[in-house]
Amino acid sequence: MRRCVLFTVLLIVCGCELLPKYKYKLEPNVVAILNIAHHEQRVFVGKSYPIFEQPSSEKWWGVSGAHVKISFDAVEVTFHELADTMGIYASGSLLVRPSETYFLEVIYPSGEVITGKTTVPELISIVQPTSGDTVRPEQELTWKESSGAAGYIIYFKVDSLVRVPGYFYFSNEQIMDVGLDTSVTFTTILNYEVYDYTPQGGERINLQIYALDTNYYSYRSDPHEHMHPGDYRYLDGGYGVFGSFIVSEPISVVVKP
Repeated sequence: MRRCVLFTVLLIVCGCELLPKYKYKLEPNVVAILNIAHHEQRVFVGKSYPIFEQPSSEKWWGVSGAHVKISFDAVEVTFHELADTMGIYASGSLLVRPSETYFLEVIYPSGEVITGKTTVPELISIVQPTSGDTVRPEQELTWKESSGAAGYIIYFKVDSLVRVPGYFYFSNEQIMDVGLDTSVTFTTILNYEVYDYTPQGGERINLQIYALDTNYYSYRSDPHEHMHPGDYRYLDGGYGVFGSFIVSEPISVVVKP
C-alpha cells in the first residue's frame, strides 16, 4: 500500500514538472493622447508586461526603431524617437484641432502594425461663474456641452483662505469625474456634506473642465485591458489607447458660505 501511495506521489510530481510552463507573450502596447494645449505631441511605443511585473525606470518596456505617424485631412506627420528615452516618439508639427479626426499608425521593427483613430471633442467653455466671482456652496458650476465628448472631468486646486485647526483639509489638487453632466454644485465639488467642513474664510478654487473622447474616457476606467488576452479595445493590433481631450480656460473663484 505504501509503495502504491509513493508511486502516485512521484507520478504527480513528475507530471507537474513535465507540464509546459506558461510563458507570457509580450504584445504591442501603444499609448497616445492628443492634447490641443500642448505644442509637442507624444506617442509611447512599447510592449505589454506581465501583471505581476510592473515596469519601472530601471526596466522600461519601450521599443526603439518603430515607424510612427499620425495623419489627418490629407496631412501626414512622422514622429521621431527622443534621443534620451527609449520608446517615446514626439513631434511638434502636428496641429491638433477641435472636432478633427486623427489616424495613428505604428509599425514595429518586428513587423506588427498598430492602428487607431480618435476624434477630438469640440471646444469647451465654462458658462458660470466667471473668474474672480465669489459664490455660495449651493451655486452651480456649469459648462457648455462639448460635441464628441464621452465624459467630463473637473480638475481643481483648493486653497483655504482661513484654516481652522482640527478640521479635515483637502489635498491641493483634485480630479472629479462627472460623466456627461454639464453642471455640478460647489457643495459637491468640496464635499462639505461628507466631511462636515464649512470654512470660515471661504475656499479659493482654481479649476478647469476636461472633455475626453470615447477612447480616452473609457481607457481611464479600465487601463489594464491586457488582463483580457487578445481583447484590443482601443487599438487595432495591440493594447493601449489612441485618444484625445480638450480643456476649458481656467477660472478662479471663492466659495464662501
